[in-house]
Amino acid sequence: MSSAQTQKALILPETFIHSTALNPVDWKIQKLGFYSEVFPLVLGSDISGGEVVELGEGVSHFSKDDKVFFQGVYQENNRTGFQDYTTADTLEKIPPNVSFDEAVNSHGVVLDAPVNDGARGKYTGTPIVVVGGSSSVSQLAMQFAHLSGFNPIITTSAAKHQAFLKSLGATHVLDQYTPLSKERVRVITDKPIKYIYDAISLPDTQKAGFDLLASELLRNFWSHATELLEAGELKVLPNGLDGVADGLKRLQDDKVSGVKLISRPRETS
Repeated sequence: MSSAQTQKALILPETFIHSTALNPVDWKIQKLGFYSEVFPLVLGSDISGGEVVELGEGVSHFSKDDKVFFQGVYQENNRTGFQDYTTADTLEKIPPNVSFDEAVNSHGVVLDAPVNDGARGKYTGTPIVVVGGSSSVSQLAMQFAHLSGFNPIITTSAAKHQAFLKSLGATHVLDQYTPLSKERVRVITDKPIKYIYDAISLPDTQKAGFDLLASELLRNFWSHATELLEAGELKVLPNGLDGVADGLKRLQDDKVSGVKLISRPRETS
């Protein structure tokens, strides 16, 4: 698997989106109205993707008909998933042996939280990189990482926050104004980096994160991708986008457990 690629205005017209998963945050935004300054607001962040049909200026890492997946961006209606087409600037190719529906189940990795019985110290001696250490969510992430036994805990921030971040559990604070690289991390640890928490999630931080991940980890993931992705049961909603409202209601009513609900926009009546 190559590093996530970024390019200008990658345009993916009508038949592009094949599968978008329903995320519990979708019904919460719809019902509670938070994070919704834009109206009308198109939801759908977990996009498995589809086929590239048009490329923006200067794009060189992708070709038309490539199968890709990526994360949608709320409050930018041209970059979310409950519609026939969308745009993206940071995305990855789907391996030939993985379907669109399977790829939509690959968003996010879950760690065993240290608040659970027996989870404290579970990751003892495992390195982790936290991008954007001075953000509030990163501060919480580093405390959890410390309780979980991660070591070293490497973060990026302005130098003035170093003492505070180390009090939360960070072992090393790298200058955020110097590009994060494998060479800088290798000075701290020669262990492979398997866990990265990116609280900034801009194209350059995402690319840096992908570049840091152990190459063998990425190769192993895709070599077992079908097996891993099939482990999470998928349920395709009927009638394409027309089935989204009912699916969100089921999530709201806590009637979905152990399955991933998926909408196929192209199957809308």
